[in-house]
Amino acid sequence: MRSTPLPVAIQNAPQYLGRGLSDDDITRLRADHANFTLIKSESSAEGAAKLIAMAGPSLKVFNGRGGLEMIECLDAGCEGFLLAPELIDHAVQVMQLYDAGNRAEALALHQKTLPAITFMMQSIEHLICYGKRIFTARAGLPSFDRSPALRPTTEGLAEVATFAAQFGHFTG
Repeated sequence: MRSTPLPVAIQNAPQYLGRGLSDDDITRLRADHANFTLIKSESSAEGAAKLIAMAGPSLKVFNGRGGLEMIECLDAGCEGFLLAPELIDHAVQVMQLYDAGNRAEALALHQKTLPAITFMMQSIEHLICYGKRIFTARAGLPSFDRSPALRPTTEGLAEVATFAAQFGHFTG
């Protein structure tokens, strides 16, 4: 962070990696680096709210987790989301509705994506295996695995086909 005058962002994903930055770590980084201005939290809405309260308004908090608890995290004060591309078109629509003050419509649209998000976000390995397959199916692209990788099951591929059909091809 010291080597650049540019704004710096970090990702904190303790639930997925088994270790992350503590509140004290984040506070210390903020004190030592004025250019640390954004954090991608991979946390629940409750965790995001705690981080926002602790960090103050000068640290922008975005969330991930595939968009789990998207509306609740926005309600808690998250600035937005940094997501993988599987359902990004639907996430953009949710954000547009929310930003326009249509929380109920945003929530209804988001709830339609929750089964797919829950399916993908079981673990990092599961997300890589099946999330990319949902994306490639929707984008009309082939999907390849690189070892080592979780191999898809027949049941998992059936879920992929269901979600890809439900959400359709990317448009635009």
